[in-house]
Amino acid sequence: MQPLVKNLLSLVISCVAQIASAEICDSDASAVLGTQGIAELRVMRTRSLSIETMERRGLDDDSDRKATSLRREQFSQHPGKDGLIYFVRNGNYCVMHIHGRNESDFYLVGEKSFVDQLVENVQIAIQNLAFLQNRTPKRRNLEISPSQKPSEVTLDDGLARLESILLPEQLRGGKSKPTELVVLPVGTLGTVPYALLKTGQQRRPLIEQFPITVLPSVSAHTMKPRSWVGLRSSSSALIVGNPLFAHDPDYDMPQLPGAELEARAVGKLFSAANVFIGDKATVQNIRLAYEKADYLYFATHGIADPSHPIDGGFLALANGRLTAREIQDANLKARLAVLSACQTGLGGSSDAGTLGLARAFYLAGVDSVVMSLWDVDDEATGFLMQQFMENVIRMYPAQALQRAILRAKEKYPNEPHKWASFAYFGVVY
Repeated sequence: MQPLVKNLLSLVISCVAQIASAEICDSDASAVLGTQGIAELRVMRTRSLSIETMERRGLDDDSDRKATSLRREQFSQHPGKDGLIYFVRNGNYCVMHIHGRNESDFYLVGEKSFVDQLVENVQIAIQNLAFLQNRTPKRRNLEISPSQKPSEVTLDDGLARLESILLPEQLRGGKSKPTELVVLPVGTLGTVPYALLKTGQQRRPLIEQFPITVLPSVSAHTMKPRSWVGLRSSSSALIVGNPLFAHDPDYDMPQLPGAELEARAVGKLFSAANVFIGDKATVQNIRLAYEKADYLYFATHGIADPSHPIDGGFLALANGRLTAREIQDANLKARLAVLSACQTGLGGSSDAGTLGLARAFYLAGVDSVVMSLWDVDDEATGFLMQQFMENVIRMYPAQALQRAILRAKEKYPNEPHKWASFAYFGVVY
């Protein structure tokens, strides 16, 4: 076994021993989880001790290689940033926390099925708040929307449970104070609204403390030091807003007047913008223009399909669909794609994280993508995106989105489904 692997393995085994013998999460979690929640965590830890078999088998599956391949040397190029690298081992989620002066710690998060259920509970709670938002397509011939599932917990309780196991002690206790949080998710963890997780004695949301980047992969490309030159008015842009939705065989799609205003406002930022509104926003027009554009902006309906994320996920246009498969097969040169639509950060769960529209744009060549984590509101999204586009002229995308989210939080303080609905997915700047 290689020395690096042995060192990483010893950290994991040491961490498991700590979790088995000490109440790492309980001190912070007891106040919000109660006796039953703490009992669930203890059962989860006991079941997770099978991770000790790693000592015999070594780190040999794809998830473990993903965790170890993001070398600390890569993060040393980004001083001040913390990294949370999640991976799966023997049916358990684990996380490597890179922090401080290039230090790294391993933690056992919990049994995968248990954590997945917690994530689903949070998604259902948020989706119930966002139900019937006016940028939400409705499935035809259904009396009850799939999003109207009863939630087992309140949103606050669900988030508290996720905080207690997903976030390492250094972050939860407020000891680590990074300039940015970089997250590499796996499985369903790609759909977690990290912006809403709270830390420290004051219980402040993470997004109030620093920008958050969701990494597409652990490749050297995502971590290569680079600078953001800002949005330039002379750059070419393709902007889509409120297509005149044709009859879709599966969905009723209301028109989006807010998305049209949003698209027209964005178009004014560029001297060379192709703005497609209404019946002009056809599949053919987009195909002809989007491979040439420096910036892409879609204010329309979006659909994620967990069962068929590549062929079933799409952006709605005037006369059809732009699917995730067609997008990922394109050759795009854009530096930024803003997907101002429902569900663009959702899709199918995999070892790489979430497969869907956002990843399709990244695979096609776009380094930076702004994506949604649930069904979004037309008016609130227009406000948030106006703030984002004004910010990204002078700020790198993760920071620009953070500032925009905080402005939206001021406007909709008691409606987290409106202000925390978008996340940054892409490379680290």
